[in-house]
Amino acid sequence: MKWVWVLVVSLVVMVLSIVLFSFFMVESSGGGVGVEVGEKALNIELIGVDGGFFSLEGQRGRVVIVDFMATWCLPCSYQVEVLKSLRETFAEGDVVIVSIDVDPKESSLALVDYKNMHGADWMFAFSPEYGVKYKVRAIPTILVIDGKGVIRFRHEGVVKLDRFKEVLSSLVGG
Repeated sequence: MKWVWVLVVSLVVMVLSIVLFSFFMVESSGGGVGVEVGEKALNIELIGVDGGFFSLEGQRGRVVIVDFMATWCLPCSYQVEVLKSLRETFAEGDVVIVSIDVDPKESSLALVDYKNMHGADWMFAFSPEYGVKYKVRAIPTILVIDGKGVIRFRHEGVVKLDRFKEVLSSLVGG
């Protein structure tokens, strides 16, 4: 009989844990905040591999490209080259790029080497947690967030330069 009570108490604790977790996840999203196009983006706060600090909230007034990636991903390497070309078209003050490595098995040192190998001049950071929060299912995943913090574009896979220019032209300077 004692084992029945242990089982019942365990089940109650498990159910309460799930309910509380769900409640706090909904509360932390702030209502209207999310990860899909048209929603206000969840804030991102990171320390880059170069030691710099990035806050999505701190980028208000600028368009932000978030590149969820991993160093071993060949399409991600191609995406970095596209992003480098994009830097030549749009001023750094208008468009901010941040690449976030979402693979929990990678190291910050590997990410530094990757950034240097590609000659990228924007922030790279390591954060599998933001990959989960932003429901990244494939890499690269690209987000374009407008100056008000609203997600205007989301794409899984490589985004070509022409598509980036099309998306950004309506957001930059307008």
